[in-house]
Amino acid sequence: MFEAMSGNFAYSGDIHLFINVLSGSLMVHSEDASMIRYVIAAFINAAQQFKNIFSTNGYLLIMPPLLLTYCNHQSNPLGKSVVGF
Repeated sequence: MFEAMSGNFAYSGDIHLFINVLSGSLMVHSEDASMIRYVIAAFINAAQQFKNIFSTNGYLLIMPPLLLTYCNHQSNPLGKSVVGF
């Protein structure tokens, strides 16, 4: 989905909506390894595609759900290693 979008626009409102959906999915399904893999891959692809947005404020959209997932599921070794990466 992100690859089809132009990466050089400066308005982050649409990206904010996509990131919120992915963050919610991560929160709800944080015990599922395939869902963690999909969401983290989507975060990485979004950060790569929209460098101009993520250089200013994009990481503030991604870091809170990652840290909350890490905090709530410290006993899950997969979750800890993904957030650590």
